Amino acid sequence: MSAPPIGQSIFSRRERVAGYVALTKPRIIELLLVITVPTMFVAERGVPSVWLMVATVVGGTLAAGGANAVNMVVDRDIDAIMERIGNDLDAHAAFDLGLVTFIPDDIDWEDEVRLALEERSSFSPDALTGMEASLRFGGPETMESKIFGRLSAWQNWIFQRPNASGEQGALQLYGTGTKPLFDKGRV
Repeated sequence: MSAPPIGQSIFSRRERVAGYVALTKPRIIELLLVITVPTMFVAERGVPSVWLMVATVVGGTLAAGGANAVNMVVDRDIDAIMERIGNDLDAHAAFDLGLVTFIPDDIDWEDEVRLALEERSSFSPDALTGMEASLRFGGPETMESKIFGRLSAWQNWIFQRPNASGEQGALQLYGTGTKPLFDKGRV
């Protein structure tokens, strides 16, 4: 199949119009209009002016359609990532999609593993247990889950442990430049 002459589209006029309409996300605009018109009746406490309804519907359709089209262009990179859902990714593909910040290569693998282990061992085991417990709370984050789940766990358990409040604990030595001595056998 040869390329069309310069200035001639490979799509028919109908296909181009359908593509432009799809950019405006008409199903979302439909939801907007389903809410807008009945709200106008409630606000008017009766039947609003026909011209007002027409102007609102046409103006709202054009404004929302334009915003949706801009959104489609701006979010096209996110859409490319979303198409990968359900497919396995190797490290380089995850890096290319922006899902990870770095990937160690063969040259520095041993150093990266060593640093990760050293960083892990420098944390208080009680704090790590608390962070793990915080991640186990399922469902949406609410004020109640923050207060009763996370905050109370930290205040009532972790901060009372010797690794935090003991003589050589993290809270006692904070700001002194001295490294706390954690009892790793208590967890």
